[in-house]
Amino acid sequence: SGQSASSAIDVTAGYLYLARNTLTRYSLGAGTNAVASAGSLALAAGSANEIVIDDSDPNPANHYGYVICTVSGGPARVAKVALATMTELGSLTLNAGETNFVFAAAADAKKGYAYLAGATSGAVLGVPYVVKIKLMPGTSLPVRIGAVNLDTVGASLDGGSIDTLHGYGYYGTYDSDTNVPSKVYKVKLEEGDVPPTLVGHVNLRAGEGRLAASVCDPAGGYVYFANDNSYPGGLYQIALNGTNLPIEIAYVPLPRSEERR
Repeated sequence: SGQSASSAIDVTAGYLYLARNTLTRYSLGAGTNAVASAGSLALAAGSANEIVIDDSDPNPANHYGYVICTVSGGPARVAKVALATMTELGSLTLNAGETNFVFAAAADAKKGYAYLAGATSGAVLGVPYVVKIKLMPGTSLPVRIGAVNLDTVGASLDGGSIDTLHGYGYYGTYDSDTNVPSKVYKVKLEEGDVPPTLVGHVNLRAGEGRLAASVCDPAGGYVYFANDNSYPGGLYQIALNGTNLPIEIAYVPLPRSEERR
């Protein structure tokens, strides 16, 4: 079926969503029942790249998906989908140049905001940035709050996650040359309708590059990044370090059998 760029799970409703051109839904299957296809939706807003879910309401009938869509020749759009009926309600068009989004969208559903990581397509290509949008109730469409550039030069993001407890986001860079050290950017998500701000970044050590998937453990105080290297691949453990820049703690190489999973 091909490779989906993004996924999200609605545990209460019992569905998994994959974004790959269209938005595809799968029933999780109760108990030992198998996962099963449960329909798909082609979006008028464009080609589906990523999805985040607002499942803050205990009633699954009031759960919504926000799908970042690519639009040929223009800025990306964020489509709002009523997940209970798989109905597109409309979309928000982002600002000029905000076109490239992949792999690192995240939502803080309880506070009502989502954070979309991308790269510029203007005069300086590939400068990474994060756009903050507000997740509106009911059928109201999302609102763009603001954005922050993470650098002044081009850098490819390929992984990120947010700390909803302390209010920070962490984003790692990916370079085709494994010898180029990755950067880890730290972003203050800011409260309410305040745009995100950049705290700064740290460089990993020589040979520590190609950061990809990421998960955050706010209670434990760490963010983890996987790299995209083959033999050996591995995981980086990075301390959140309060309001300061993060600190690399450890690197764990994976055996070949685990890399293939």
